[in-house]
Amino acid sequence: KIGGSSSWMPAATWAYGLGLIALKLFGVELQLGRFLGAVGRSLDAIPRSYDWRQSLSFVSLRLISFNMDYFWALKDTGDIEAQFPPMQDPVNLAEAKPYKIRERQPRPLEDYSLANNIAHVLYSPLWLAGPTISFNAFISHLRDRSQEAVTGWRLLAYALRLAMCLAILELVLPVLLSCGIVRSHMYEHFGQGWPAHLLPYYAMFLLIVIWLKFLCIWRFARLWALCDGVEVLENMERCVCNNYSITSFWRGWQ
Repeated sequence: KIGGSSSWMPAATWAYGLGLIALKLFGVELQLGRFLGAVGRSLDAIPRSYDWRQSLSFVSLRLISFNMDYFWALKDTGDIEAQFPPMQDPVNLAEAKPYKIRERQPRPLEDYSLANNIAHVLYSPLWLAGPTISFNAFISHLRDRSQEAVTGWRLLAYALRLAMCLAILELVLPVLLSCGIVRSHMYEHFGQGWPAHLLPYYAMFLLIVIWLKFLCIWRFARLWALCDGVEVLENMERCVCNNYSITSFWRGWQ
């Protein structure tokens, strides 16, 4: 926030965020003890199965979102308010705002605080996995009203679909053994005693299993957020087999 609406702030924000991601990619070990002293060292010493550094990419994206939303709230407030008037009185809101409006609509400047930034970064349902959410959209649900895009029977149907996907995953894993073949390096035997023509089938089944795993993880995170009153967009809209090009596959798996 120190940069305010300065022209160099977006570049500095992106450089900082991408720098954090680069540290993770290059295997640089970040210790909380370097920043928080004795408290940080005690946190580093806690046994854990999931290291906080594994979520550094999501943390970086949320920090970028906070800074850029604040920047545009300062820079272009007048232009954006002409399209989307600020939501000052949540009691008088007649209708729920669509996600795209919540995302682009500027918040009152007092909402861009350190406490709200920490709440956005450490939001439990979306901490381990996607989909992610912009700061403006996140804080609008906290300050104005809970999400109403997926409620009632639609929310129950979404939960039942997730349960069905989990059941299918549990049935598929013992049958296909794709992940077991990868871990044991048995795929190296294709062409050396194993029929080589089975390799494309194996690769396709492996891709489907990986897709199904991510589907269950991310839809569970989205369901948790929806139940908490925060709308996040579905980022796995199409089956991995329901695509005709790599481009359409990645567009459906945002």
